[in-house]
Amino acid sequence: MAVSILFSGWLYWGSDLKVEQVLTSNEWQSTMVTVITDNLPDDTVGPLRRVNVESNVKYLPNGDYIRVANIKLFAQGSTAESTINISEKGRWEVSDNYLLVSPSEF
Repeated sequence: MAVSILFSGWLYWGSDLKVEQVLTSNEWQSTMVTVITDNLPDDTVGPLRRVNVESNVKYLPNGDYIRVANIKLFAQGSTAESTINISEKGRWEVSDNYLLVSPSEF
């Protein structure tokens, strides 16, 4: 009996099921800042010198996900920003502890 309980516990904690439960129990947030160095030719990225990306993702128990990203673009020598908001929907699954997402709508 004890061996069965231990084996069941090992399967549960080591399985994709536990990862899926953790993913669906929270709204996930990420922040990324990219700084573009001045040693690139201006025609490569224009006056763009910094990009801030903040996103929130909710993984739903039915296998759908929703991501909302706020992207702020900053030009060289300017404090003004341009903002792009992107919403994304799609399907998600866990396979061998890897999160696989398939966007279907932007």
